[in-house]
Amino acid sequence: MHKVERNEAPQELVEKNNIINQNIDNYDINKEWSKFTSTDLKKETLNRLKEMFKGCCAYCESKFDDNSYPQIDHFKPKSLFPEFCFDYNNMNYSCEKCNMYKRDKYDEMLINPSCDNPEEHMRFKGVYLTSLDERGNVTLDLFGINLEDRLEKKKEKYNTIREKIETITNVLKEITTNVNCFNEQVKTLLDINIKDIEKAFDISSEYSTMVKHNFENDYKYIQSIMKKLETL
Repeated sequence: MHKVERNEAPQELVEKNNIINQNIDNYDINKEWSKFTSTDLKKETLNRLKEMFKGCCAYCESKFDDNSYPQIDHFKPKSLFPEFCFDYNNMNYSCEKCNMYKRDKYDEMLINPSCDNPEEHMRFKGVYLTSLDERGNVTLDLFGINLEDRLEKKKEKYNTIREKIETITNVLKEITTNVNCFNEQVKTLLDINIKDIEKAFDISSEYSTMVKHNFENDYKYIQSIMKKLETL
């Protein structure tokens, strides 16, 4: 989970939110939301959220495959806070599992990645997201992010990046011992693996925060050695 900058809401959604909140007691919020789910406005809203979170779940940073679908999570549940049902600032891009675990639960301590900086409260150690304070504890418990049935894809990503890091560092050690082995073939091998790692650090990549927390120092070391090699 990482902080994002909230983008602009669809104008039609802003207008709808204003109209409903002017006379909210006259609306059945669940019925209004049910009608909303089959509209083009809902599709546009999901697209704006997808853009804001770079196609990753706001909470676990997973991507969506053919068997899963993005959902709109009301950070403050509409069952408890009907006045925020159509407020774009209360909507996050969520995978089915995070939305299922959260449901209608809410706690004032809960971390919202579009308002808070989650990295001040939680940090990855391997594939497990660990809490640094009470807000981290509340958030981890509510979303079930560390449950074993949710770690398989994360472990695959972790192991892939770790192997690439090891490949690069081993090659760099050989080069520092014998500069003559730094030829075009070796440079191509390094470039390919380094580009893959750079892509994994990008926030549009699945589990980018996990990659950052585990491999940032390794990547800085690789960058420093590569800069030295550029002068050869």
